[in-house]
Amino acid sequence: MELTIRHLNKKLSNEKFKELASVALKKGVRMCGSICALERKSGISRQTLTNIAKGKSCSHTTRLKLEAFVEEVEQKKIKPFKGAKL
Repeated sequence: MELTIRHLNKKLSNEKFKELASVALKKGVRMCGSICALERKSGISRQTLTNIAKGKSCSHTTRLKLEAFVEEVEQKKIKPFKGAKL
């Protein structure tokens, strides 16, 4: 029984991480204008960013790197690119 509870908790945490990565990706695209521009500025590959956009899982370090990049850009107070679409 305990094994299944751990499995469910891990599955829920993976869903939570996917959601956090997706939110960070949307903010990053809004700030940079496109996934290609976000790739150049953040150093995360376009394939990885595309996988996050599709809802696939990403590594914990990639999510942290993306969130750190978004936070850094927010602190610089750069205005969002108005034509950005995900």
